[in-house]
Amino acid sequence: FRRYESRFAADPRLDHRVVILEVVADYTAMLLLIHFTGGAASPLSFFLLFHVIISAVQFSPATAHFFAGLAAAGLWSLLGLHLTGWWPSQGLAFRGQPLHLLDRPAHAAVYLVFLTATLFLPAGIVSRIMRQLRRRVADLAEVTAELVDLNGRLNSLYAMVCAIGAERHLGPTLETVARELARV
Repeated sequence: FRRYESRFAADPRLDHRVVILEVVADYTAMLLLIHFTGGAASPLSFFLLFHVIISAVQFSPATAHFFAGLAAAGLWSLLGLHLTGWWPSQGLAFRGQPLHLLDRPAHAAVYLVFLTATLFLPAGIVSRIMRQLRRRVADLAEVTAELVDLNGRLNSLYAMVCAIGAERHLGPTLETVARELARV
C-alpha cells in the first residue's frame, strides 16, 4: 500500500474501491471461519456485527447497509449450503461431545432471522450517528472559518487604533485609517 499511496491520494475513488475489496475479503475469511466453527449457527457469526459497525463508521449509510446485507446473505447462503449438503458443516465439540448446531434447521433459521435484524439495526443507528457527527464537524469548521475572518478584522482594527495612537499628524493617520477600514 505504501507503493500506491500517491495513487490513492490522487484518486479517492481508488482508495474507496480497495477498502471495499478489503471488506469483501475479510467477510470471505470470516465466513470460512464461521463454516469451520459450526456453520451458520456458529457463535462466531456475531463477530460480523463488528464489521458492520466499522463499515457504518467508515462509509455512507447505503454502503453500511450493503455490507450488513452482504454479511446476512453470506450467513443465509452458508446455512443453505449446509442444509442441502452441498458444503457439509464442520461440527463443534464441547467436552468431547459433538455439538450439532444445524440439526434443527428451524432453530438455525430463527437464529439467522434475529442475527440479520441485529446486523441491520446497528448499521442504521451508527450511520445516523455518524451523519450527525459529520454535520456537526462541518458546522464547527464553518464557525472556525468565521472566527478566523473576525480575528483578521479585529487585528486590522487594532492596527488602526495603534496607528492613530502613534501619529500626531492628521494626514498619515487618516490615510492609515482609510486603508485599514477598506481592508476590513
